[in-house]
Amino acid sequence: MDLVSDQVRTIHNDGYVDAMKLYKAGDYAGTEKGLLVYLERKDAAKGAWLYLACSQLAIGKPFEAERAIDRLEGSNEKGFADQCEWYTVVCWLCSDQSPRALKGAKAIVAKGRHTYAKQAERLVKALEAEGVE
Repeated sequence: MDLVSDQVRTIHNDGYVDAMKLYKAGDYAGTEKGLLVYLERKDAAKGAWLYLACSQLAIGKPFEAERAIDRLEGSNEKGFADQCEWYTVVCWLCSDQSPRALKGAKAIVAKGRHTYAKQAERLVKALEAEGVE
């Protein structure tokens, strides 16, 4: 979900808003390029790492996406734990690490209350139906 592209553009968020307009338009390669530049700024919003990861997943770069998520997890930004857990599982899935993705999805399901619990349940069922252990 894009919560940024419709924000008022300022000197503090210009690169973020510009990149997210590309995200909204489905230009994930352009989004990646713009967010990589934006995230070099000292005052960059740490949540941009998640959008970078989603863009990288969309263009087939799961290893880079996982590193972006790691950067968000390593920041002092709060409120992204569920997103980081889920998108890490997606990175594993997209990088042919299905057993690891299954384990991660099961961990999310076991938590009970998780933003992505339903998606994780569906993934567990799908991977188990494929015979992933």
